[in-house]
Amino acid sequence: MSVEWRATRDTLRAAEAKQKDTATQSRILLVVGASRNDGTCPGEMSKTFRLTQIAKEVVEAAAIEADVLDLSNLISDYKRRIYPCKACVSTAMPLCHWPCSCYPNHALGQTGDWMAEIYERWVSAHGVLLLTPVYWYQVASPMKLMIDRLVCADGGNPDLSSTSGKDPEKAKALELAGWPYPKHLAGRAYGLVVHGDVAGIETGARCPTGWTGWA
Repeated sequence: MSVEWRATRDTLRAAEAKQKDTATQSRILLVVGASRNDGTCPGEMSKTFRLTQIAKEVVEAAAIEADVLDLSNLISDYKRRIYPCKACVSTAMPLCHWPCSCYPNHALGQTGDWMAEIYERWVSAHGVLLLTPVYWYQVASPMKLMIDRLVCADGGNPDLSSTSGKDPEKAKALELAGWPYPKHLAGRAYGLVVHGDVAGIETGARCPTGWTGWA
């Protein structure tokens, strides 16, 4: 295992303990799912960001902490990355680790993965509100990247040693023996805001609605 993965795992364990502490202030994670912001072409803030600011005001008025995760920073921030999911779960669920162990991959120069921070923010939240526009009948690509990489929250394996890292045969044996599919984000409330200018809202809502229903 990489030292980065172990550090992320330890951070998530601490965040989970704090989230479950009844003395911890309630927190809502507000996810801006648009790609555009005023730091990129066409130089105008997205409607999604504006809707998120309205939601933030409502949340804070209820004395709840609001944590805004703006995925448009993938477009405007130098070297910020969410690397794509490699679909380890298609081989066997225990091969998909919690948190994701596919990155960093130093051999391919795939380092600095933003998901290490994003996992912590999801774990720290008591509720999550996803806000997304419709881009060509679907959510924007930053939102899809994040959702794909969160597949490990739904049944992911927290013990790398059980599969000796990425040993497919050991992972298949574990799944065939009866995998418990742990829900690492269970108990959190979810909400969804989908908006569009013409058509596709129904299909655009299907992906995040389906995922949050399983998580």
